[in-house]
Amino acid sequence: MPIQTRIFLGYIQNKEITRHLLSSSLWREAKIVGENRLEETEWEGKVYIGLFIPSLLNCAQIQEQAGEVKRRLLVYCPKLNVEKYSPFLLSQLFVT
Repeated sequence: MPIQTRIFLGYIQNKEITRHLLSSSLWREAKIVGENRLEETEWEGKVYIGLFIPSLLNCAQIQEQAGEVKRRLLVYCPKLNVEKYSPFLLSQLFVT
């Protein structure tokens, strides 16, 4: 039974972020076409939006990736004040 560990870096998709995403024509189009620059994942009953990142990164590289997640989120939600939210780093174990 193969086991895979993946690291997810992103933000909780709270009501404000969801509202901005739903009002974004770029986001709706990306979801329809399947060309999202961000991924959604669920953990402990909450939906997160961000990216799966390589598991072997140092702190500076993780900070770079957090900046990339923020930049990508702002493409879809340019009026969102992302600075007031903290990014989360989640490890997920997948058994196939």
